[in-house]
Amino acid sequence: MAFAFVKATEGGDWTDPRFEANWRDARRAGLRVGAYHFFTFCRPGLEQARHFLAVVPAEPDALPPALDVEFGGNCGAPPDRATIRRELGNWLDAVERARGRRPLVYTTSDAYAAFLEGAPLANPVWIRDVWREPSKPAGWLLWQFDSRAHVRGVDAFVDLNVFSGGREAFDAL
Repeated sequence: MAFAFVKATEGGDWTDPRFEANWRDARRAGLRVGAYHFFTFCRPGLEQARHFLAVVPAEPDALPPALDVEFGGNCGAPPDRATIRRELGNWLDAVERARGRRPLVYTTSDAYAAFLEGAPLANPVWIRDVWREPSKPAGWLLWQFDSRAHVRGVDAFVDLNVFSGGREAFDAL
């Protein structure tokens, strides 16, 4: 294990009650740590970005922020694709300006196809596919290949991910 992303926020006002402890404990375990935000389709992107930025510490050795874009757990009547793309862009731009780092986009294959494919996305992609190594998007940076793993010291299932580059590229994140 070399890194961990911990959930920080969701929508415009929810903060994971374990965020601070998870962040601290992962750092104590010697892992590089990053935080992610679960994007809610029915809340403005800037509102969600402000919430994320207010919760997550700006630490220079942290991994880049990540935006979780998926269908599961989202609002019942989402806006159209163009609106979602615009609001995703608002979140990504606001967080990049505030932190000086381009956020990662974590997504499932179906959400990628629905909202991100064909968009002018300059952000590195972290793709979830627990069945096979993903072919789309080409050039993914991280791949979540398991969602029910056990890790010593953690009392819940954890996701397992792999980084696509070598050690130097990882250190440069």
